[in-house]
Amino acid sequence: MKLDPSQMGAIIHNVLSYDIDDNGSLYFHRFTGQQKDTYAAQSQDWAMKTQASASVSFDFITDSEFLTLKFDLYPGSSQKWGSVDLYVDGVFHDSRCAEDLSIKLAGFALPQGEHRVTVYFPWSACTVVNEVHLSDGAKVIPVEKKLKMLCLGDSITQGYLSKYASLSYVNQTARALNAEVVNQGIGGYYFNEATIDTSICSYQPDIITVAYGTNDYSRYETARDYAQQAEKYIQKLAALFPDAKIVGILPIYRNDKNHQVRKLYRSYSLDEARQLLRDMYLALPNGYVIEETGIAHIPQAYGADYLHPNEFGFSLMSQGVIRKLQELI
Repeated sequence: MKLDPSQMGAIIHNVLSYDIDDNGSLYFHRFTGQQKDTYAAQSQDWAMKTQASASVSFDFITDSEFLTLKFDLYPGSSQKWGSVDLYVDGVFHDSRCAEDLSIKLAGFALPQGEHRVTVYFPWSACTVVNEVHLSDGAKVIPVEKKLKMLCLGDSITQGYLSKYASLSYVNQTARALNAEVVNQGIGGYYFNEATIDTSICSYQPDIITVAYGTNDYSRYETARDYAQQAEKYIQKLAALFPDAKIVGILPIYRNDKNHQVRKLYRSYSLDEARQLLRDMYLALPNGYVIEETGIAHIPQAYGADYLHPNEFGFSLMSQGVIRKLQELI
């Protein structure tokens, strides 16, 4: 059976909003219109990344024998590939990899009986779902999450460079906590208070994680400029969300060549930048800090750029984030 718009709407998770057009195609939004306009005014590259389906998922209980998805993928990052991952009862079950975004169909066999089925869409691409099919007469029961998270940050938050969408640190953390999450990671981005749109206050997250700082170190030559931009962002965020726990994830270890070159002319180190951020978060009445996530300082935990974690690195990173957040809920 083909799910109708109301059935599709009931199983959507990890978005601020969604639209279904006259043809029944489903469009996801993890940013407000005003936020998208802010990014677009700066760069079409950042505007493109706001369209990516990072952390967007279907999550529901069904006794269907199969799940078939028909969709289109469009660029949502600098990477022209992505994956659609399937979990059954919280366990990785199957995946379809789109090497060049040309894939338009993903069919999965499901185990017999009633199970929780979760589908993760690509962090690297914009996903438009055209059709969802289950066995005739199958149950479609929405699931409820325990808490709400808002995850802010750069490419590492968006999901770079995980081959599997479900294994980004945001998705691993949200899955472990059974949390609804809006992932507002944007590759290459930095602290910019203009992107905090007051209309997102209606989302009312219980926990906000903030993982900016690495790209800021690339932008600002002095510690003063770095601190001023970060402070404006963090203070505005705290003012808009006084009831949320704000958790700063300090920039993770990096050993890329660009970082080494910056040390030659920066008047401050990345460690000093991390200390500035640490003090800002802890000064908030609702502020907390994750200084070290636990990601290993070895090449095997990173992609070729030694900056973005791979799946192994994300798994280590997620463990530290999960432990901290479990203490707060």
